[in-house]
Amino acid sequence: MRGISNAALVRLCNNHLDHKIIVSSVTSEFQHVFNLIESKERLTVLNHDLLIPINNLYKTPKSLGTDRLAVVIGAAATMAGQNLLVIQTGTCFTYDFID
Repeated sequence: MRGISNAALVRLCNNHLDHKIIVSSVTSEFQHVFNLIESKERLTVLNHDLLIPINNLYKTPKSLGTDRLAVVIGAAATMAGQNLLVIQTGTCFTYDFID
């Protein structure tokens, strides 16, 4: 299964200039597309250098995919202060525990 096309991503971002946008990719193929988005001040690229609101205790933090990181951050923000088991499905099942 393929995600959003390069042109569709740029169109989506450029048509929503009044919103903050967080983009992420587990591959490097979209990196050049991020540069085509007009509203740079509203754009945040989720990567391992970004300051995030959780402590990533993964044994090798930079090998944790940004897709998993995004889901965990969203879950923690949605259900703050609760212990959570985040289960993500895709090409495989992943499990992340938040405490």
